[in-house]
Amino acid sequence: MSFLFPLYLAGAAAIALPILFHLIRRSPRDRVAFSSLMFLRQSPPRVTRRSRLENIMLLLLRAAALGLLAFAFARPFLRQPVLADVGSQRGRIIIVLLDTSASMRRGDLWQQAMNRFQRVIEGLTPADRVAVFTFDRQVRQAAGFDEILATPPGGRAAWLEEKARSLAPTWGPTHLGTALATTADTLENYAAQQPPDVEKPELRLVLISDLARGSDLSGLRNFEWPESVRLEVQSLAARSPSNAGLQLPAGSESIEPAAADSVRVRVVNAADSERDQFRVRWGDANDTAVAIYVPPGKSRVVSLPLPDATTHKPEAQARDRESPSLALRATVPDSESSASRIILEGDDYDFDNSVYLVPPQRRDVSVLLVSSSAADDPRGLRYYLDRAFPDTAHRSVQVVAQSPSEPIQNLNHHAIPLVVLTESPPSESDSSLRQYVQGGGTMLVVLTDTALADYLARAFELDGIEADEADSKDYVMLSEIDFGHRLFAPFSDPRFGDFTKIHFWKHRRIDMSRLTGARVLARFDNADPALVEMPIGRGSLFILAAGWHPPDSQLAVSSKFVPLINGLLDHAAPAGVHFGEFFVGDPVALPAEAGPEPTIRGPNDESTTLKKEDAGRFTATESGIYSVTRSSPIDGPPLRFAVNLDSHESETSPLPVEELEQFGVRLTSGEKSRHVEAEHARRRQMLAVELESRQKLWRWIIIGSLAVLFVETWLAGRLTRRV
Repeated sequence: MSFLFPLYLAGAAAIALPILFHLIRRSPRDRVAFSSLMFLRQSPPRVTRRSRLENIMLLLLRAAALGLLAFAFARPFLRQPVLADVGSQRGRIIIVLLDTSASMRRGDLWQQAMNRFQRVIEGLTPADRVAVFTFDRQVRQAAGFDEILATPPGGRAAWLEEKARSLAPTWGPTHLGTALATTADTLENYAAQQPPDVEKPELRLVLISDLARGSDLSGLRNFEWPESVRLEVQSLAARSPSNAGLQLPAGSESIEPAAADSVRVRVVNAADSERDQFRVRWGDANDTAVAIYVPPGKSRVVSLPLPDATTHKPEAQARDRESPSLALRATVPDSESSASRIILEGDDYDFDNSVYLVPPQRRDVSVLLVSSSAADDPRGLRYYLDRAFPDTAHRSVQVVAQSPSEPIQNLNHHAIPLVVLTESPPSESDSSLRQYVQGGGTMLVVLTDTALADYLARAFELDGIEADEADSKDYVMLSEIDFGHRLFAPFSDPRFGDFTKIHFWKHRRIDMSRLTGARVLARFDNADPALVEMPIGRGSLFILAAGWHPPDSQLAVSSKFVPLINGLLDHAAPAGVHFGEFFVGDPVALPAEAGPEPTIRGPNDESTTLKKEDAGRFTATESGIYSVTRSSPIDGPPLRFAVNLDSHESETSPLPVEELEQFGVRLTSGEKSRHVEAEHARRRQMLAVELESRQKLWRWIIIGSLAVLFVETWLAGRLTRRV
């Protein structure tokens, strides 16, 4: 029920008058006959007890009469019959687009958004058609047009409020451009499906968002904004503009490669922030906190020393997430868990003060070199190979040299993934080397002389391989390179793919006519094969037609040698399962080691089992450390990966609305918006007057009040006669 003139309800306060009159009545009830009063002094009667209400029924009737009169003058009417009038009204088609990205977790922004949403739905008329969408990285429909139309007009506001209560901010990034383009298209397509009206309905898109500068607007670049759609921006502002965020540096290793005893993190401060002093520390190690000064609108990278290893428990991680402290907690785990969380202190909002890190597991790798060259001879092959494998956070490489006169036995490709053969070993090694490669090992044969080709033909039963010394008066260069192979993939960029400065003084010509299954990865400029790959069993055999030492070539002293030889080791022994950094909403492609149906445990200890149809892809919905339980018994350390908040969510300074207009978005002007709202208010008032005039409930209320007054008069007269 609604009222046309609700101010008249204040007249119901007159009910207090009958109650007051009943309380102050002081005349005595009994009368005593006396002969004469002329000689007595007149005095008021003494009240010997408190005033109390008498004749309760009479009081209720008088109060009811006053209440009914105030109720009648307020002109009540019922909204349920409004359906009969919807067809004659010019309604609007509205989409309410609600921002549920991670930046909406700041302070009371979400409560502000709910209040704005409440005001929007209160301004709707029964003729309006409305839908509600939410967005972060993706656009989701919370309430559709058909659902609203199926709801009675009197209950639509309550139904929308119930839908809004089920929504909450997520941890996803703000893809505002995609959301605006999607909902604008939806609005235009829905309007095109409606039957032709006498007057074309207004198409309105209402955006409720904090409109942070970190919002992604790329979805609007190639989108043509519909002519008939107008965007109304309901911008929200946090109480404090100060906000700083913690991120992992992009494009570089977070773990310091030199000493592997510190972690680099970036602190980003908002442009309108009022704070500039912060502290970065590990979650449970206050003694490792590092103070940092970051001016507003700037960012700084700080190295945080690694504390003593501790184990990061899932329950501790969930507790840290629920903690109201302004910190991003990091715990360096032991070598088995390898999960870390770092925190930022001194910030007003903690939604982006968390960064998680899974350091790559360091692996000790051995490379077997069969050569007679000395370790300190700069003209030998070993001198350069010893210096080609730097220790990194991923692995530590040791080159084990063995004399070609010693037999090679019991090779394990897990312990020694790469064997470099520069001279022919004894015949006792043939079986061991053949089983090593067939079992999955990788061997690089450097043809320093043609005798090695004869050894390969004997040891690996390659009757078709033949090599002879090439006649080269000057030098040759690499010309045809297969950049599609993973060995040369790092050089596919034109800036790094120039091999013409590497001169080869000597090389051996390999006859490829009788080699089946061989793949030439590089050729010299005289068309001779320079590097050949042959699959043997589960392993690979690489043949290099020249040495990298100075007597044969300039390869060892060029900038290409180290990445090339390390790429060969990566082919033989991948650095391990290291996922790197993912953002919330990114699809995580799990490695084959996880099995066909792995189980993934999230930061809140919630488990998800992937199905085969998911094709090994997982999408994280919040930041934290995720662990993968293999679905097949494969040896190896547990698989873990870190998911962090999108770095752009920390850019919380306001985005000027004018930037949306640069993409062609048509906004509602302030004056036009006020005029439209006034017009809608006038229409709602006219509709209310029409509904009230149809029902005329006030007439029946007046009749009821007259009936109450008649009963009150009769009862008052009867009580007077009795007294």
